[in-house]
Amino acid sequence: MFEKAQRKVAECTFFLHQLRETQDPDATEFFFNALLNAGKNVVYALRAQVCSCESTCLPCDEAEKKAKQSCNAHIKAWKGKTGGVRATLFCVLQDTRDIETHAESSAVRYLPQTEKRRHPRPIPSDPHYAAVVAIYMSRQQLSPDVIVPTTIYHLQLDPAVSAKKSVQARFKQFGKSKPKSIAELATTYTDLLASLVEYFIKHYVPPAPA
Repeated sequence: MFEKAQRKVAECTFFLHQLRETQDPDATEFFFNALLNAGKNVVYALRAQVCSCESTCLPCDEAEKKAKQSCNAHIKAWKGKTGGVRATLFCVLQDTRDIETHAESSAVRYLPQTEKRRHPRPIPSDPHYAAVVAIYMSRQQLSPDVIVPTTIYHLQLDPAVSAKKSVQARFKQFGKSKPKSIAELATTYTDLLASLVEYFIKHYVPPAPA
């Protein structure tokens, strides 16, 4: 059960890997938007599966109503178990996807920041030079790491773009938290989506056939 939702989580994981690999501003925006869409589709897939289960015992309209109530109750319970900050982030990124899809203006800005990060020293493909590099590294005449300037992007959200006060409040709360890179946020979000699907798998009980 919930195989489609699990596939959508796998889709999020795919876009997460792309985000981690790129430093291009356009690619960062496009992959992050794709991840947000896939994240919203996780919730849609959960609701569709629950509605399908409920429709085995109820007329279509009643099944949709019952499915919505059941999904909302399970998501609320999962948020309570997950914790305030992480649950808020989940809601913020779900809200962000809706704004980016439906609103006239974007609420998102991607703020670049250059950091110096250590990376393993690349080994030359030529066997002769590779051996020379290995010797110098073993003698500690050459460090095993190199410092590489790396561009990361932080997410900034504009609360004024949303007309909903609840969304504005969440965006303001998000703005007060310690800045995290897009890759960090995407990693946490993907983990949360996987956790949500797992919660439904464990706790949703389909109705018994009439």
